[in-house]
Amino acid sequence: MRAHSSLLAAALLLGGAARAAPPGDALRIGLPDSIYVTLSDPAGLDRDLDGLKDEHENRLADAWRPYFIFDENENLGEKCHGAVTGVETVIDTACVVAGCAAAAGFGCLIESVRTTVEEACKVTHDIVSPVCKDNVGDVSLQPFEPVVLFQVRPLDGSASWPRRILVKWGFLFRLDGGFRASVYCTNYHYGDTQGGTYHLISSDGVEWTLAELNLWSSGWEQAGSPRTSWTKPRSTFREEMPERPSPIVFASAGKHHQYISGEACESESGIGGCDDDCGGGAERLANLAPNGTFNNVGEPGAHPADAGVNQPFVNDLAPLGYPDESVWQARWRCKCEQVLFDDKEGECFTGGTGAAWSASTTQRCDVVTPVHKLFEPGDPAAPAKEVGLLFTLIPTCYE
Repeated sequence: MRAHSSLLAAALLLGGAARAAPPGDALRIGLPDSIYVTLSDPAGLDRDLDGLKDEHENRLADAWRPYFIFDENENLGEKCHGAVTGVETVIDTACVVAGCAAAAGFGCLIESVRTTVEEACKVTHDIVSPVCKDNVGDVSLQPFEPVVLFQVRPLDGSASWPRRILVKWGFLFRLDGGFRASVYCTNYHYGDTQGGTYHLISSDGVEWTLAELNLWSSGWEQAGSPRTSWTKPRSTFREEMPERPSPIVFASAGKHHQYISGEACESESGIGGCDDDCGGGAERLANLAPNGTFNNVGEPGAHPADAGVNQPFVNDLAPLGYPDESVWQARWRCKCEQVLFDDKEGECFTGGTGAAWSASTTQRCDVVTPVHKLFEPGDPAAPAKEVGLLFTLIPTCYE
């Protein structure tokens, strides 16, 4: 879809959503109390030991969760790209006509002769179809996708103010469907991981401002930048926080490359006709709690889940739609056969298809990033805990 029409569709489907950056108060939000745990707080408030109260982590992620606009051709149900299919049809037709003309004067009037000729001409299918490799015949956006995971952690261990918090995002898809708008760029593969980052800043741990976002191929943007697009204010998951708008991500057809606007996507020319296509398709607000609890991945060094599967932190991706996959451990190694380059092999995310991933590696591609590489490894730089509301009973002696 071209840029002007994608923007029109977005405006209509979002019900008159604000296209420009929201006012400053929409980029600020207050927590019930400070997100930082103190020495007097119960240990259960910070189960992943990053110095932040877990429930407040969820609240901040929920405040400005992303909004996705996909392309109208995202799940194109045709077997091959239109141009390739057309070439194949022309070649097949020419073959059948020539075959009938050579059929000993009978032409194709006799049904058995026509059937024999058509079967013989199907060899062109085997020649032409590998160009598109059927990569648009599979669904690259399932109803529950993208599966959205997040991680919240302190960005530095300074005791001074202001302080910053990092929100890392992981967007997962079962299939990278190749460039839907391209005839040649059909390097689809199972497993697709995308991501993003927010920087939040506070002077007291209670009031937080969304300062910067890195959700798009253009890199970091100030949250108040006129380049960013936002939805109208909407409710949070538990309705514990005031309504806030969501930043909009334009995801390209098949590849799920992330753009800041329809124009940015449509104006980018790819190499060899590998152009992205954005807008006019499905629209989805990131679902941070599809199973009733937040998709917070916590910290790799302290990742308790003793309250049940993926509670309070997510690791097993099977309940989210990807069997035999996990956040903090890559259970598969994938090998990609490169053209003119050495083969690539490494741990990967297969989208839940497991060993079937190898069926999609017939073209040059990259090993799919494992989920854990979307998030921050190692120990978080949490500031030293303050005393907090600690009361000490001092015994008094009476004569």
